[in-house]
Amino acid sequence: MASATALVNSLKTSDSNMSGRSSLPSTDLKLSSWSKEACCDFNFGGVLGKADIVRRPAFKAWEGLVYSMPKDSDGSIAVALCLRGEDFERLRNDSVFSEYFTYVG
Repeated sequence: MASATALVNSLKTSDSNMSGRSSLPSTDLKLSSWSKEACCDFNFGGVLGKADIVRRPAFKAWEGLVYSMPKDSDGSIAVALCLRGEDFERLRNDSVFSEYFTYVG
């Protein structure tokens, strides 16, 4: 048991960009949700008016990050995932996942 614990501890990394807590990037997920923020209700006036969608412009690649965007004006929520290629392909090909989510690239 001690050797298993030592192995797990050696695999942990400190992700100071997110929480500063130890994590196992290949198995842990970090969730950041802005889905309850009413960003599409903001009125920028003039020709801009209200936004139909709000997106985060750039992401640093953090394996295991799940980021829920603010709700679109139609109530839908876009989700950004940062996964390893093989994990992402497995998820994309999962029939249950495909019933609820649409891959948009």
